[in-house]
Formats: sequence, C-alpha cells, structure tokens
Amino acid sequence: MQLIFLLPLFAVFALWNNASIRKNRGTQKLVSSHLLVVAFIPIFFKIIETVYDIIPKKLLKRLIELLESLKLVGVWHYLVIAAAVALALFLIYIFQKKLFSRDKLMERRIAKGLCQQCGKHLPPGSTACPFCGFLQCTPCGSCGQPTPVYGRYCRACGKKQ
Repeated sequence: MQLIFLLPLFAVFALWNNASIRKNRGTQKLVSSHLLVVAFIPIFFKIIETVYDIIPKKLLKRLIELLESLKLVGVWHYLVIAAAVALALFLIYIFQKKLFSRDKLMERRIAKGLCQQCGKHLPPGSTACPFCGFLQCTPCGSCGQPTPVYGRYCRACGKKQ
C-alpha cells in the first residue's frame, strides 16, 4: 500500500528534478533532489523487505547460524554497513554525474559569459581570458564565425561543432 502512494510521488519529484535541471533553477534543483532522496528511502526499505521475503528466511537463518558458529557475526554487520555505504556513495556519484558533468559546467559558463577554462567573469567582447589567457572562440568549420571552444553549436549558423 505504501508503494502505491510513494511511487507516483517519487515520479513527480523525479520529473520536477529533471525540469529544474534543464531550466537551471538552482534552488528547485536542490529541493527536488532532496525530496527524491527522502521519497526513495522508504521505497528502498520496501525493496529490501521484498527481497527478504523472496529469499527464504530459513536460508538467512542458516547463514547467521553459520556465522555465529564460526564467530564471524561481526563480519556480517560490517558487510551490511559496507553495502549501505557503497550504495549511498553510488547514489551520490550518480547525482553528481547528472548535475555536475563537464558539459553542464561548460554550458553554464558560456551562458553566463565566464571563461571556459578558469570560470572567471570575462569583460564584454573579449576573445581571450585576461586571467588565464585561454582563447574563448575558434572559427566555425561551416561559416567561419567565432564559436565558443567548448560550445556544441555555432552561434551564427547553428551547425554542430
């Protein structure tokens, strides 16, 4: 019953998060990503509960009895903790990869008029960064007009670079 309530809520938060990422709305990205995590926690526990119901309980009981007989129960606890930490790190990696990829960083820098190399504010009309010397534009392969080095498309003709 909980999943009937949580899955649509999780889907709404995911859609909101994707829209806020596309529109580059910082506060909405932050709030929606936190709501995604909060909504996913009970879903995760339901998944674990379902797996526990699928795997025969006797098998787990025998495994724990075996670990107790070998005096390795502590290892079981450490393995569970390590798996939880690994899962959390994996989720953080996925979120960071989605939000903070090099392509997204370059899009934001070009849109805000920042240097594509060092990220500092460029004076209007400058072709190179006065701080790091990075040349900001190269000629387009189709029309020859200046195009940002890390831009995907030409500003003048719209051809893919």
